[in-house]
Amino acid sequence: MRLSSVLAFALMIVLGCGVYNVANRYEKTEKKLRAVQNKIEGEEEALRVLQAEWTFLTSPDRLERISAEYLNLQAVDGRQYVALNTIPMRADLDAQLLENAAPDDIAEPEAQIASAEMSKPKVDTDNGEAFQKVLAKELAPIATALPRPVPLPRFKAISVNLSESAE
Repeated sequence: MRLSSVLAFALMIVLGCGVYNVANRYEKTEKKLRAVQNKIEGEEEALRVLQAEWTFLTSPDRLERISAEYLNLQAVDGRQYVALNTIPMRADLDAQLLENAAPDDIAEPEAQIASAEMSKPKVDTDNGEAFQKVLAKELAPIATALPRPVPLPRFKAISVNLSESAE
């Protein structure tokens, strides 16, 4: 045998192994791609189901039916509106509580609020004018439990240079 024949035979074996290796990696990559595509399709299907469920759960007819069944709400009446200046504001109420309270009372605001709730007069809402007068005279000085505002989280802006990250 000649040396060129041996080299050609060795080259064919090396090239055959290389082609086999590339074909094998290609098949593995195809399997991974199909698995990822199947997973994407499954997630898209789950998303469509969740969107359909959300549409059903938030449909106005269903919400109206459920609210009528569980909440026992009534339509807003024109006599239920009051002037904004007749509503006691939180800062005014806190200042009034601190002025009028003894040092022992400041330690127990829950008890103070509960006693104020129990001593509220019963108001007849049939006459809007009388309701306005009662609110202005009697309910304004009574402390109510308005929630304290929650501070918003603070975020810090971070500058990002996109030209460096693309490279």
